Amino acid sequence: WNMTGQVLQVFSGHTATVESGSFTPDGKHAVTISEDGTLFVWDPKTGAPVHRISHATDGRFHDAPLTSLAVSPDSALCMSGSEENKVVVYHVQSGRLISVLEHHDGPVEAVAYSPSHPFAASGGSDGKVVIYDTPSMRVRHTRNHDDVVSKLLWHPAQPMVVSASVDLKVCVWDARSGQNIHAFRGHRDAILDAAI
Repeated sequence: WNMTGQVLQVFSGHTATVESGSFTPDGKHAVTISEDGTLFVWDPKTGAPVHRISHATDGRFHDAPLTSLAVSPDSALCMSGSEENKVVVYHVQSGRLISVLEHHDGPVEAVAYSPSHPFAASGGSDGKVVIYDTPSMRVRHTRNHDDVVSKLLWHPAQPMVVSASVDLKVCVWDARSGQNIHAFRGHRDAILDAAI
């Protein structure tokens, strides 16, 4: 929609619930993920799909409903999480799969790229927060909550990731050292979302 509420484009192609969507920061593409196990990269001007990525098109891709999506600050990469416990990184422009990351013991509930440092993170129903170095996509640190990690957020200027959890805590982690800088407590029920 535009600011007056006029529909500018409809992206049609998923066959099940669309779980998440995002524009790339440069505005050249839109990306969506679905419970049908597909990821679409769209041309926002025409509404046409640029890439349709699924297990059928690349056997290394997710073979389960997709749950979470993040786009890198430079608009080059996307990261998706799924119910089959893995994170997949792919190139937006080419649609080429870059990395398959299998470091969770349960569905991946959240993924996020740092806007200011070469880090990314994933959080899962296993309570893990996994912090990656983005140039190599190797695990830098794995930290734990006592229950499902529901949301991940990066500080806009510092190498700190914030994780919200069903364990009633919001934790702040230093991505460089892995140290828990602070744990905020006060909620009496599961934390489902957060914002900076």
